[in-house]
Amino acid sequence: MERLGTWTERVVGTSGWPRFELEFALAARDEPALEQPLYERRAMLHDALAVVIERQLEETGATALLPTEDMVRALLGVGIGIAVQRMLDPSIPVDTLPRLFNSLVRERARTSPPSPRRSR
Repeated sequence: MERLGTWTERVVGTSGWPRFELEFALAARDEPALEQPLYERRAMLHDALAVVIERQLEETGATALLPTEDMVRALLGVGIGIAVQRMLDPSIPVDTLPRLFNSLVRERARTSPPSPRRSR
């Protein structure tokens, strides 16, 4: 998830991309010719993030607390939220996204119910 942290810092943390994307989405919502490419871009980002999550889980042997689709929606939602907040206050940290992912894959081990004990 180091790459997610690097990407978050670069795109959400220091670029003007989130503002541009938000303004474009707001302007394009009434234009079907623009709305479809935005939907396709969001779907592509969604699918790419799902692949990254699945790969990360497979490589690390971790078990996710949520299904991949829910994790994708949560991470995208938090990422968008952080980007919007940073438009008003650039001091808001961007490291929440990778930390959220880590907590969603590590939490399972801490909250898994104990193995049933055999009675003697």
